Amino acid sequence: MAADSEDYTSLSPTLIEWIKEEIKPLYDEYLSYIKESGKDPEEEPYRSLYSARKTLLLIKDKIGQAPPEINDSLHPLSITLSSLLAANYINTDETSAGQREYESILELSKSLEFQGRVTFAMVTACNGLGIVWSNRSEEYEKSLELLKQGETLYKSYHHPPPLSDEDLFSGDIRDEGEREKTFEDLHTHTLFYLAQVYTHLDQPGLSAQYCQNTLSRQLETKSYDPIEWSLNAATISQYYINVANYPQARHCLAAASVVLRSYSDELGGKGEEMKEKLEQSEADVSRCWIKYAISLLTHSCTESGERGGGGGTREKVAIVHRFEPLELADVEGQVSCDVVENYQDASKVFLFAEAQIKSAQKFYNLEDHATDFVSISQDHSSLYKVLSFFESDLSLKCRMHKRRVDILSSLLSCLNPQYYLVLNRQLMFELGDTLNDMANNKIILASEEGSSPSQHQIQKINRLLNDAIKHYGEFFSSFETQPEAEYLHSFLTSKLNVARLHSKLLAGNPGEQIKNLETSIQSYKWLIEYCESHTEEIKEVFTEELGLCKEMVALLPQKVELIRSQNITM
Repeated sequence: MAADSEDYTSLSPTLIEWIKEEIKPLYDEYLSYIKESGKDPEEEPYRSLYSARKTLLLIKDKIGQAPPEINDSLHPLSITLSSLLAANYINTDETSAGQREYESILELSKSLEFQGRVTFAMVTACNGLGIVWSNRSEEYEKSLELLKQGETLYKSYHHPPPLSDEDLFSGDIRDEGEREKTFEDLHTHTLFYLAQVYTHLDQPGLSAQYCQNTLSRQLETKSYDPIEWSLNAATISQYYINVANYPQARHCLAAASVVLRSYSDELGGKGEEMKEKLEQSEADVSRCWIKYAISLLTHSCTESGERGGGGGTREKVAIVHRFEPLELADVEGQVSCDVVENYQDASKVFLFAEAQIKSAQKFYNLEDHATDFVSISQDHSSLYKVLSFFESDLSLKCRMHKRRVDILSSLLSCLNPQYYLVLNRQLMFELGDTLNDMANNKIILASEEGSSPSQHQIQKINRLLNDAIKHYGEFFSSFETQPEAEYLHSFLTSKLNVARLHSKLLAGNPGEQIKNLETSIQSYKWLIEYCESHTEEIKEVFTEELGLCKEMVALLPQKVELIRSQNITM
């Protein structure tokens, strides 16, 4: 669509005179009601908006009674008035009425020779209808169509910038720079809504692209809320983390941190409520930094494994979109965005993330935000786990897992299972995994010494294995009835791990070894019986494991008999 060649941003002197005399006083009254609407009492939340609507309807009457000589020039006013009425209806929860007004704008505009005269109202209608349809289940495609129409209109008619209600209903057309800022702000909203719709349509790449364009435009025009802007930037980073674009993810998080820091300096000690919101936002951005660090180190482990531990070459990932007005080098310099290849570099990422953990837990403390505090602590445990990959010394690996055990155990002892059952389950299972990892490392250490484990080593290994069995068992026992589908795999895996660990216990004599193996066999048999009586439920979640259980039930009794026969012979 090409922009109109006719000047659609001027009004005739006769029309301007009539607007100033008949419309402007009512428009000023309308604006005063809008300004007061935020102060309406709870029992009459829409009082000012209803008064504003009455004023808009008076304007509509005035337009209907306009002198004949200006009738042909009134289309822009009528259509713009419909956009104000539509917004009013929607803001008072009369969505259907608002939708009809917006739809009438797009329908009426089709018959106009020069759509440039009503572009502002048309884009407003596209945005409004886009929101209406996106709020309806499974209607995101329709929302996308309308918002893309608004985007096309902007591209076709953004120069010269069109007239808005502020120009049309005051009779004083602002200069081009002011009109441009108003229209650019409207287009920024279009891009923001498109970002949200693309998220719902499961197109995260396009969503991130539109969201980042939105944030860049807000920076350029300096029209943004620092807290909201920072949280949106941090949210985008999570998309880039998921696609392993760590330079771009770091750039977004650095921008979020810098904007919040600047706002903090500006705020000073003023406003306790805003200070609390700022502290929470800083904690939220810190949590995103923690996720960044865990993901970068995990990705580095995967890369190292795929290259067999060698250096190799890899394609550099570039920053595709920069927040140019911001100085981010200092913050970006605090943490790497490159794949980590050794313990020294991994520890730098780890220490950076630990600082973010301390920062986040200043706000999300155990007393006031138990769930968040536990989640951050679990991330701390994950950091130790992934850091241990880069440590070749098994003794030092064990110390890292011991830190994980300390973190998780202290949480488990603080949380009442009556109120935090889900969190308790998470901690029990992770403790089982962590203790099992420690036991495996201890077993390898003992075997590397070339002789049988000492009594002290046996006691330590068995203590770790028994503690792991205990936590897996507590997890398993926390389900008094049939577990929900989301827990079924973990429920069965905990029992499977108990079976495996009993067979790994280091026995002091044959009788004890046989007892451990028989306990293991009983657990495997229980799993087989459960799975055979829940065939449909386990089909997608435990089929391979069930095959393993059947193998062990066949093999372990042979091992038990071999031990018995050897003991008799001796």
